[in-house]
Amino acid sequence: TMFGEDVLDSMRCNKRRSKVRMVMQVNLYEQGGNPYGFRNLNNIINDFEITHGIDNWKIAVVVHSGGFPLVLNDPAQNNHIDVVKKFIAEPNVDIYYCLNTAAAKGHKTIDIIDGIKFVPAGLSSIMDFQYQGYKYIQP
Repeated sequence: TMFGEDVLDSMRCNKRRSKVRMVMQVNLYEQGGNPYGFRNLNNIINDFEITHGIDNWKIAVVVHSGGFPLVLNDPAQNNHIDVVKKFIAEPNVDIYYCLNTAAAKGHKTIDIIDGIKFVPAGLSSIMDFQYQGYKYIQP
């Protein structure tokens, strides 16, 4: 490898696993460039599939608070609709929107990108995903 053979031997995280479950919260929106949180998903998926050879993985993305523009189906408010739709189409990724945030912002389902799922409360849903065996990361 480019870093030397001993690097791979010392990397504890490069173990083959199965039934990998990860939950990520997205509570920030970046107007320009790559969308917060979602910019990491390609690397994570490649790491699961290419580096680790894992084909049985699942990612839950919980969007709440300041991340709300990422689920809006309005290009004037969401520069990243195509990125979000790409991950909605990924069968191992589920994107959830916090209904507390939706209520606070006055959003209706018609305002939200098709394929987005919902959770009653963003933060407590992260805990619920952890009870279901998901490991939490904060990008």
